[in-house]
Amino acid sequence: MRNQEDVGHLRVDVGRGFTLVELLIAFVIAAFLFVGGFAAYRDFTRRQILDNTYKELRVDLALARELSISGEKPPLCSGTLVGYIVSFSSTSYSVAASCGVSVNVRTIELSPGVQISGISSFIYKALAQSTDLTGDTTITITQESTGKTLEATITKEGLLQK
Repeated sequence: MRNQEDVGHLRVDVGRGFTLVELLIAFVIAAFLFVGGFAAYRDFTRRQILDNTYKELRVDLALARELSISGEKPPLCSGTLVGYIVSFSSTSYSVAASCGVSVNVRTIELSPGVQISGISSFIYKALAQSTDLTGDTTITITQESTGKTLEATITKEGLLQK
């Protein structure tokens, strides 16, 4: 038998539905789960930005190395190819052919708030499997907003490794 109360001329079922306290508890639990999930997602995306910067740099350095080993010159390069110069600024890096003049092949802007430090430039020597680096060089990729860093090494051969 149902538990019913008469309120004036209306009949109201008592005991059905949720109380205000139960609804508030459910809302608070949902809010904690949302905030925790959002914080974890934000941390994940920040880590991914560093990893993606590293991966993109590794691909671009491999391209410059491959172009220098093959001796391939860009169309605007009229002189003798000396090699490919990779230059770094804090917020970007570029790959340029060196053949009497510098012919830009590619410039990459880093994600906002990401910086590369530890090296200013080096050259992949044409038709050789080496660089002008005297030894392995450590670079640091930093995300300013979190202070998180990723260190990688550019080997004497011009390979990027973690």
